[in-house]
Formats: sequence, C-alpha cells, structure tokens
Amino acid sequence: MNTYHIDLALNQPYLEQLNFHLNGELTSSQNEVVLTFNNSLGKGKVQATFFNKGMALYRYQLQFIDDTEIICSGDASNPLAFIYMTAGSISYNPYSDNVEPVSIEQYQNCILRNNISARDIFIFQGQTTVELTIVKVVAETFIQHKNLEISTINDELKDILVTPEEDLPLVHLGNFNLGLKDMMAKPASIKMSPSVRQLDLESKCYRIIATQLSDYQKSLQQNSYPNFISKSDLIRLKAISDYISENINEFKTVAELCSKYGYTQRKLQAMFRLYHGMSINSFVKLKKMEMARDLIENSNYSISEIVYQIGYKSRSYFSKLFFDSYGILPMKYREKFKKQAQSFQRKKR
Repeated sequence: MNTYHIDLALNQPYLEQLNFHLNGELTSSQNEVVLTFNNSLGKGKVQATFFNKGMALYRYQLQFIDDTEIICSGDASNPLAFIYMTAGSISYNPYSDNVEPVSIEQYQNCILRNNISARDIFIFQGQTTVELTIVKVVAETFIQHKNLEISTINDELKDILVTPEEDLPLVHLGNFNLGLKDMMAKPASIKMSPSVRQLDLESKCYRIIATQLSDYQKSLQQNSYPNFISKSDLIRLKAISDYISENINEFKTVAELCSKYGYTQRKLQAMFRLYHGMSINSFVKLKKMEMARDLIENSNYSISEIVYQIGYKSRSYFSKLFFDSYGILPMKYREKFKKQAQSFQRKKR
C-alpha cells in the first residue's frame, strides 16, 4: 500500500503536499487549484474551490494503481466535512479508540469531524475509480453567515457545527441519495463566466450541506438510522432513473414502469420520493423540462418541434409547465439566452 502523509501544520496547502507525492501538475486560477496526474501511481484530478464564509469544495476523480492511504493531520481550523460519494467507495479511519473505521459507499452521505490533534486516514482501493465530493466548512466562521437553507438551521443542528472537542470524533454515515448524484453530474455551462460558475458551485455546496443536515436531523429524531432501501434496490433505482432520462419522450405511465422492473407502484413511488425528493411523474416532468431547456439553448428546433421531441402534444400545456419551472416562457427564454450568449462572445473578443 502507498502511504502519503499530509501535515497541514506546515505552511503548505493540501494540494501542494499531495502533488509532491503524486508527481502531477498543479494549475491555479482565481479561487481554484487543480491537481492532475497520470503516471505509474494512477491517474485523475483533484479540484479545490475556495469560497468566503469559511467554506471550500474538493472534488476527486481518480484511480490509483495500488491501494493508497492519505493521512492528514495538523489542521488547526478542524473543519467539518460533508462527504458525498458519486462513484466507488473509500474507507475512513479517524484513528480513535472510540470509533471504528467505516466504509463510505457509492451514493452515500457522510459527515465527519475529528479531534483537532488526531489524524484522518482515507484509504482508496487500487484499480477502482473514485468520484468523491467533500465540502469543508470552518464551522465557527460558517454559522455566522445567513445563507439559503442554512439560515433555517435549528439549535439541534447547530450542535453538529460546533461539536465540543470532548464529543469528537463525529462520524455520521447517512442515507443513500441519488438526487445529489444527478446534481453533481450536471456540468456547468461553458458559457458561464467565472463569477457565475463560482456561484453555481457555491449553490451546490449549500445543497449538499442542507441535504446532509436534514439527513442527520432525521437520525437524531429516530435515535438510530433506518435502512430505507437495500443496496440492490438502490442500484435498480439508478437503472430506472437512467431509463427514464434516456427514454423521456417515450415515457407513458407509472404502471408500465412498475411492470417492466417488477415493483408495486407504492414501493417505487416511495423510493423515488425518498431519493429524488419527488414523485415519479414530477421526476419525469423535471427531466422533460431540462431536456427542453437544453434544446432551446443548443438547437435550432422550433418550440413546437421541441414539444414533440420531449413527448408532449400541446404547446400551450408545455409553455405552462416551462413557465412554472423557470419563471419565463420558452420563446422569451430563447431570446434571453441568445442575448446573453452574444454578449459573452463580444466580451471574449
């Protein structure tokens, strides 16, 4: 096993130290640093984006050749880490007598905060692709700001942000969530300016934090975390979600979907509400609106042709749904998007 030690007490950032071990290349721009490597150790990249308010976003997409552990210590800010695993799995060891090592699985939420003097050990299995998102917040700084859903945090949830040292380490293995997977998989538009892209990433961070705090609150209310769905059901649910997305213009009824995959309507609806936060029909509508928006932005199809392509028959009904989703009619949206794209191109020149 390869072992890489990262000592954050040194006056050297995390990615610089990691790059020393991985022999990769570092590039940086405003508020972002990217490490890429492709050599005998493996291949992939780690992106770090820094925000105000004591928050940073780390995105890992990598595959090591051999089993690899990254050992981190010495971070005086002792941030709280909200972790979401998009692909693969990793093991985490807080190096504590009070907490056993845990495995963070694909699509799983996890909240971590170790003792300030302890070591965090992350173990990556060799020959396994890992896609991992970590939102780190310096809690004492973060909770002073009123932002989006975070402004509604109650006293019970604030406790997790300011956990006393004697109650650490905190390791909360949460539920599986496919909604965050879809959000993280959706790339930022290439037409976004750097400042707008920064806002888009910041919004995703808040979504991850809000989702995981809600998950944590449910576990407190129930005293023990329930197993809502088996891993095999989760894999099938992903296949069903992908099938809907790939055949969105042919989707007919929930009953046909249940017959195809062998679920009762009640169970499949419950699974969708749990992991997508909406019913199957709402999920279908969301995907149709996203497809319509992409076609409006990136094709020359008329609105009527787009209506047909996404499986609707009535243009007026589609316009109503589009307005409900985006607060603007389809034609107005196309006009607005074209003006923004033209303005962006002029600025590039």
